[in-house]
Formats: sequence, structure tokens, C-alpha cells
Amino acid sequence: MPHITLDPAATSLLAALSGNVEIRDAEGKVIGYFRPRIDAARFEPPFSEAELDRREKEPGRRYTTEEVIELAKRRAAGGAP
Repeated sequence: MPHITLDPAATSLLAALSGNVEIRDAEGKVIGYFRPRIDAARFEPPFSEAELDRREKEPGRRYTTEEVIELAKRRAAGGAP
């Protein structure tokens, strides 16, 4: 794939982004898009595997994603859980 080497100022500007952005020329015309590389470590859960195992073994009711969404919809509409 062809590439473009940026000057330090442009590199700093793009490196600070946390999401996608349009790249425009001086007249405002979109010339492309930039998608920053994602650091996978940012998406690690804030708890350990041991904590996940402990929580999985706790007694009590478990809810599926669909059930949680339905409960949230009912509460938002003013209904009982």
C-alpha cells in the first residue's frame, strides 16, 4: 500500500486523536479519512481472570443481553422491572 510520511506537527495532531476524522484541504474539500490505530490494551477489562471466575461462581439470577435490554426499555417507558 502506498504511504505518506507526515511532518512532526501533523504526526502530533493525528497521534492525539481517539477516533476517526475527516481530512480536508484548505478549501474544506474532503480528501480522505484517518482512522487511528487502536491500542488493544485500552479494551482490557478492569478486572482479572480470577475476579471473573469469582463472579461467575456467585449465586443468583443471571440475565442475557436481550433480557437486560428489555428491562431497560420497560424502565425507560415507566414500567415496572
